[in-house]
Amino acid sequence: MADVFALPSLGEPFGIVYVEAMAAGLPVVAPDDNIRREIIGEAGILCNCKIAKEFANALDRAMNKSGGFASEQAIN
Repeated sequence: MADVFALPSLGEPFGIVYVEAMAAGLPVVAPDDNIRREIIGEAGILCNCKIAKEFANALDRAMNKSGGFASEQAIN
């Protein structure tokens, strides 16, 4: 099983894969925009995926929060 789900694609505004990853209890890393803020909310980490350093930092934060982060947020 994966520790983190990351989909940095800017061309997929609503992917059901975000919801599936959160349902599996994975922290999600995705581009920061209005649509993903609505879908993911506090259950993931949003960043400017066009900037490699920001994306890398978001992945690092997500990996350090793995182990139920998304499922905890979904419950709350």
